[in-house]
Amino acid sequence: MNDLRNLNDGRLAFLRRIPLFSEFEDGDFQEMERLVQLQTVARGSYVYVPGDAGEQVYLLRSGRVKISKSTPEGKEWILTLVEPGEMFGEMALTGEEIRQTSAEAVEDSVLASLRREHFLWLAGRKPTLAMRLLRVVGDRRRQMETRVEWVLFAGVYRRLVELLLDLGKRYGVPVAEGLALRVQLSQKEIAHLIGSTRETTSSTLNQLRRQGLIFIHRRRLIIRNVDDLERAGRGATTLKPTPVAPLATARR
Repeated sequence: MNDLRNLNDGRLAFLRRIPLFSEFEDGDFQEMERLVQLQTVARGSYVYVPGDAGEQVYLLRSGRVKISKSTPEGKEWILTLVEPGEMFGEMALTGEEIRQTSAEAVEDSVLASLRREHFLWLAGRKPTLAMRLLRVVGDRRRQMETRVEWVLFAGVYRRLVELLLDLGKRYGVPVAEGLALRVQLSQKEIAHLIGSTRETTSSTLNQLRRQGLIFIHRRRLIIRNVDDLERAGRGATTLKPTPVAPLATARR
């Protein structure tokens, strides 16, 4: 109970940090603070699943959430990973009355929920919010189209390289050895992001490691050189791998 009270105490500060609301004024934030509800979601628990009513949108305060879709045979495809400060469930604002995807917490997470009609009311008062929402939806759609193109037209090696480059842009932190990814993913999760099997993904990660393009230790993946990785994705054959000491690859 005390933990939830502490979360509520910082609700306004959290809302002020979200870029989507950067042009809100004090009165707007106070109104929004009144409308949002904070909740905690344990790792492995679902925020929503297919068939749930699309009545709310969510803002992630802490943790990480994956948005995925599963086939009738049970094969999962991760559509996107949601990081703190980002919105998800936004399709409820575009007319999706029934959820078509799942939102699962992959870490213990705290999120703020806002009913669809309340968000649309705020967007009506702030045209800039509506425009930024359109950009969010557009970016997610482009990301999805890119993922579909990977699966249809690119091999696993190219898909994996493109994913690592994308993760490097979004979550990369410069370190002495190269570019470290803040996000930690299992081989199974990486496989689900590129539409492959865990076994094939593991083999391809080992191939990249042998080429000196990445190394992995205790689930921490580091891109040795972004330019070399980009050339590898384009099919370059003149790479000069940087020698690296053998390290254990990430496990499930």
